[in-house]
Amino acid sequence: EYYSAGWLAWQVAGLLGQQFPTAEIFAWSTTSSSDTYNKPYAAPVAVGKRPLCRKHEGPFSRKSGTKLMGNTPEAEAMLHAQTLLASNENSVLVLVTDGEPQNKARAHGVSHAMYQAGTRFSVVTVGSYQISLEEMHYPPATVVSIKTAKDLSKVSKTFAMMQE
Repeated sequence: EYYSAGWLAWQVAGLLGQQFPTAEIFAWSTTSSSDTYNKPYAAPVAVGKRPLCRKHEGPFSRKSGTKLMGNTPEAEAMLHAQTLLASNENSVLVLVTDGEPQNKARAHGVSHAMYQAGTRFSVVTVGSYQISLEEMHYPPATVVSIKTAKDLSKVSKTFAMMQE
């Protein structure tokens, strides 16, 4: 049973949104245009919704001439989340990812600073990207690996951590 990492990520986001309807969910990618390359791009995602794919118009649409590139701007996503928090103390960040961060050192620095300020982390890896604990560049985190739809029940480990 194979499902794309993107499909699995949206299933996880949907489960999180159902369980925690006040959660703020953002989709992250990078864009490219004639004057920029790999510029981080965020789109808020309403609970129960998802952005349409890059070929369609919708919440993830960009200005004409700009293309989604994919990539994994995790440090920028965490910095964005930090700007939304009134305080890092007692906050929870769930990072759903299908790959290594573009800038591991920066992601490490940002995540550890947030952790030191009181943020708890859950990292949900989806698809073929499966990181070992030895390779983990995040502070202590609840780690969940989702390879197929059958693994989606593992997200309950994240829910339990969020309710502590």
